[in-house]
Amino acid sequence: VSDPAQLLFNISDPEATVRAVSESAMREIIAASNLAPILNRDREEIALEARTRIQETLDSYESGINVVRVTLGRADPPAEVIDAFRAVQAAEQERD
Repeated sequence: VSDPAQLLFNISDPEATVRAVSESAMREIIAASNLAPILNRDREEIALEARTRIQETLDSYESGINVVRVTLGRADPPAEVIDAFRAVQAAEQERD
């Protein structure tokens, strides 16, 4: 908490606000990215970009919340497309 007064008077549910802002930022980042790097190697860059976007949004709300760290959990393709994803990866590796 960077400003207790802002947190107390500007945000009615801080946990829900942070969750919603975080989910929105991640959706925006993922939608603009290729899937393979997200699953494999660009996780730190994505976490840094997410932290920046989340903080900017919370600052615009005058929330009084300071984002210290964003940690990404394991990322897997949705079960509905996992077979297609693996086929694309195999084809790319074969091409290379």
